[in-house]
Amino acid sequence: PAEPQLWVPLKTTDYIDFDSPLDAPDMTFSAWIFLSSADRTPNIKTVAANRWAGCDADAHHNGFALYVNEWNTDNRALKVDWGNRVDGCAALSSDPGLIPLDTWTHVGVAFQAAADGQPGVVMLFKDGQMVKRAHCTRVPQATIGLRLGMHADGQYGFAGRIAFPAVMSLVVTPDQLAFAMKQTTAAGMRAFADAAAGKTLALFVLNGDEEEPLVTDVTAAGHTGRPSPSLVKPAGLPKPAALPTPPAGAGAAAAPAAAA
Repeated sequence: PAEPQLWVPLKTTDYIDFDSPLDAPDMTFSAWIFLSSADRTPNIKTVAANRWAGCDADAHHNGFALYVNEWNTDNRALKVDWGNRVDGCAALSSDPGLIPLDTWTHVGVAFQAAADGQPGVVMLFKDGQMVKRAHCTRVPQATIGLRLGMHADGQYGFAGRIAFPAVMSLVVTPDQLAFAMKQTTAAGMRAFADAAAGKTLALFVLNGDEEEPLVTDVTAAGHTGRPSPSLVKPAGLPKPAALPTPPAGAGAAAAPAAAA
């Protein structure tokens, strides 16, 4: 697929706070990420989290955290943590080396709640393909807002770029996530939000090519995001270089049917 046209650059001190946990028993989070080789510090690089770091089994550790690198490593595994009433840091990790450096990569995590005697399930995705799956028991986050680029308690910042974060109240199929991955323009993301109406909690277009990054939810919910002060550039500084324009015909196509 074409690379994202709009994105926000993040150093390890930068983040965007959303106005809601954006969580549900059945949910999927996805985003484009560009992991920079300029910061090879051996530690977690958080894509998004609505929970604190750490392992206490309490309300601060409900929800989820999706990140690259296992703790105190630079192994480029994709990993997700979640919490429940017994375990504050249940986790699922990909094999090391999954996430490349200096390359746009589409990542995602999906949680399916236990139902009809069947256990809950968690799945990790890269570029529209499921890479890991496990049973899980998770308590969704009820009060802590989702934070992009850092854990909700201010730890483990990302280094690179993030584009088009999306949260859906459904368990996606690989086909649905592959469709979302193909939408690399604002118009394409709006078409995706329309196709998944009623199941998309929020879908954000991030434009870092401004003195204060613009954070726009293209769904009817109209959620908001607040950039950290470190992301607001003083007036008159050069804007970040634009990414290459995607080839013609890279816009929206017909969407796979949403899950019931």
